[in-house]
Amino acid sequence: MDTSSNHVTVTKRLTVAVTVTATGHAVVTVAGELDAATTARFADCLGGTLHPSCGAVVVDLSGVTFCAAAGLRALLNFTGEARVRGVPVAVVADHTAVTRPVQVLQLTQALSLHERLPDALAWLAVPPCPAGSGPHRPAS
Repeated sequence: MDTSSNHVTVTKRLTVAVTVTATGHAVVTVAGELDAATTARFADCLGGTLHPSCGAVVVDLSGVTFCAAAGLRALLNFTGEARVRGVPVAVVADHTAVTRPVQVLQLTQALSLHERLPDALAWLAVPPCPAGSGPHRPAS
């Protein structure tokens, strides 16, 4: 994955790095704890990716060790705003700190969840399908 435009935000309990791939996708890599104290910073970093040149966003939560409801709320708000703007969003989560709350809160239909970054990028490479047709990814 060729990348550019690296922006890193670090707090004591959260690190967020934003890179842009050669295809114009923003990859937001998050490590640490997503809770009430860190969610505002997380939301700001996500919101900064929604600009006209952004083709899609991958939110990589594989480094998240704790995910509170506030973090999921910020993620859902972001995916909703991205959907309104026509920007597809894929989420990478490979362990229970994120996947368990997503499943318990029944958010699997609201989020495009993937176990690995290459899987999320591959999903974004598939063109969206018109409503009700084909095996392509759902339209954002």
